[in-house]
Amino acid sequence: MQDRRRLLLRNCATFFALAACAFFFASCDTWEDWVPKFIVTFNTNGGGGTVPAPQSVDARSPVPITLPNGNYLSKSGFIFGGWNTNAAGTGTNHEEGTTFKPTENITLFARWAVAFTVTFDANGGSGTPPVPQTVVAGSAITLPGGYGLSRTGFILAGWNTNADGTGVDHGIGTTFIPTGNKTLFARWVVAFTVTFDANGGSGTPPAPWTVAAGSTITLPGSYGLSRNGFIFGGWNTNADGTGTNHNAGTMFTPAGDITLFARWVVAFTITFADLRNMAPEIQLSQPIFLRDGGTANFVVDNPSQYASIRWFHGVRELTSADGVSADRATFTVGLGIHGNWLGTHRIMLQVEVARGGDLVPYSSVIAFEIRP
Repeated sequence: MQDRRRLLLRNCATFFALAACAFFFASCDTWEDWVPKFIVTFNTNGGGGTVPAPQSVDARSPVPITLPNGNYLSKSGFIFGGWNTNAAGTGTNHEEGTTFKPTENITLFARWAVAFTVTFDANGGSGTPPVPQTVVAGSAITLPGGYGLSRTGFILAGWNTNADGTGVDHGIGTTFIPTGNKTLFARWVVAFTVTFDANGGSGTPPAPWTVAAGSTITLPGSYGLSRNGFIFGGWNTNADGTGTNHNAGTMFTPAGDITLFARWVVAFTITFADLRNMAPEIQLSQPIFLRDGGTANFVVDNPSQYASIRWFHGVRELTSADGVSADRATFTVGLGIHGNWLGTHRIMLQVEVARGGDLVPYSSVIAFEIRP
């Protein structure tokens, strides 16, 4: 009888154990529900917005999680700076987007850093000023440009801490470290516009340049401008050339709005046709008169018919530094161009013609005089 009672008790214990297991499994949706886990929760720590959802890892073999950003969190006067293991910020810092491997259930607290906002004011200009920038205290920003700001008769020269320009100047593109919320005002300085006129030439002149008063520009070249029988000689303050000459590539400081006119100088061109029938010496019957940057151009016609073209001044072969073109078909002289060619000179022009596998040379001496 006693054995039967023990058997009954054992069966009852087994029944209740099985019932408890059945109840436990029935309350679990999946196998993962009863695996031990470490839970990482997030706390806004005084901020507003939507807190990131908790994340969990298998406690038996925890793997790192990626910490969320604070895009949906905010706190007036502060900027989100990551997470900390302590609400007071005295724990371990963890940056957003980095990995974090929990070793226990843990709460990470939003880390708030004091922030300053830099606002930009057009200060009388037209257009939309740059958007404000908010940075952590002690951090620097790069000051923006005008982003379409304009003001008639002025040019944006940077930013100033006072609207009347009596504060501290800060240049565009420089770094600025705010010490509090700050408004920077557009700094406008008087500007002059330099306009370029083709002055009878063909083509599109260079675009106008607008510069701050007292600043200099580098004068452009002809930019494809041309005029038959003339060469480009720089710029002049008067259309008739009676003003002040300014060479391309030199510095120019405008004293007000001004138009510079293309300066055209006469170009003499002497063309040589079939050099195989040239006289041993060619004496130009008239002097070449050059003034105001004019040039004399000695041009070999149809240069491709020659195997080589060479120019000599005495025994010295002339190069590009002396006015010989890259294809060696043109030699240019002038007053002060590639040296001063004022006076009488003798230049030898030598070519070679391919004939039957040989190179046959031809040459002629060109005698000329240049007068101012």
